[in-house]
Amino acid sequence: MVAVGIAIATAGIIVGAVGSTGLSTNLIIVIESIAKDNVTILFF
Repeated sequence: MVAVGIAIATAGIIVGAVGSTGLSTNLIIVIESIAKDNVTILFF
């Protein structure tokens, strides 16, 4: 149970850091350029 809590806390820290630094916009641009017209890649 502790391992799950640590994993969730780590994911929260990463999401918070990406959101607060504005890196999310750049990540979206990179993912869209990799996926091109393949919608399946965008979902995962």
